[in-house]
Amino acid sequence: MTEFGIPKKLRSLIKICMEEKQYQIRIDQTISETFTVETGLKQGHALFLILFNPTLEKTVREKQKETTGREINRQKIKILGFADDINIIGNTRDDIEKTLKALEKSADKIGLKVNVEKTKIMEQLDTEENSMDPEPDPDDWMYEKVNEFKYLGICINAKNDWSKEIGI
Repeated sequence: MTEFGIPKKLRSLIKICMEEKQYQIRIDQTISETFTVETGLKQGHALFLILFNPTLEKTVREKQKETTGREINRQKIKILGFADDINIIGNTRDDIEKTLKALEKSADKIGLKVNVEKTKIMEQLDTEENSMDPEPDPDDWMYEKVNEFKYLGICINAKNDWSKEIGI
């Protein structure tokens, strides 16, 4: 939090909110026994939204330095991210695998996990010669391959066709 310029007093208050807390759960009219949560925030806590983006940003920044990427508008881009919506960009399957594994490892250190069911792989090609063929071995590659996906409300597809977005 220091590297994002969050003042010491605010960091101390956040730490207090995240340290050992006692909770009870109410289901209908029944209240559970008291239990202790040693670290973290309860689901839906307002601080979660404030802390999530800087935490993920730190993870993404670390991985941007370590991996290769693809040139977009004369800049090497490896990871695009907004909130928990992340896209990994690479020229080869190996690039993508390395970036994904590095991101998973870094995210794991801060208690985040990649959701396998929500994670998809899409190959976007300029020409057929650049294909990532052969298809990955399902035992080694657990992510579903798709031909299009939505990112921040925009449909991105494997053919780099923008006609859906511009209404042609």
